[in-house]
Order: sequence, then C-alpha cells, then structure tokens
Amino acid sequence: MAGSLNISGPEGSACAGDFNNDGVRDGADLGTLLASFGVDAAGDVNGDGVTDGADLGALLAVFGTACP
Repeated sequence: MAGSLNISGPEGSACAGDFNNDGVRDGADLGTLLASFGVDAAGDVNGDGVTDGADLGALLAVFGTACP
C-alpha cells in the first residue's frame, strides 16, 4: 500500500518540521516540538494550530532527513 504524507512547516519555514531553519529535521526540532506539546503551536507540524501527537508522528516520519 503506497501513500503520501503531507505536512506543512511553521509559517516562514521552507521545510516542514525544521523549526530552527538549519536545513535538517533533528533533535533540536524535536526539542522545540516537545517543549510546545499541549502548550502552544510552536511545534505545530501539520498546521492545525496545536502541538500534539499528530505533529510528533509527522516529525518522526521525517526525522533525520535533510530539507529538500
């Protein structure tokens, strides 16, 4: 079964999940997401306005990959 994952980055980011804009989704970005989890939208990967489990899953799906 093939599918696709469509995630959006934070406003102003060229790369989904790259919150510090260093060109890779890594531990620093995971830290941002975890610090925002359930608190605010700073770690919102999927663009729904909250940082939650869906965002964590989306970030982990691309974790360790460079931005295109």
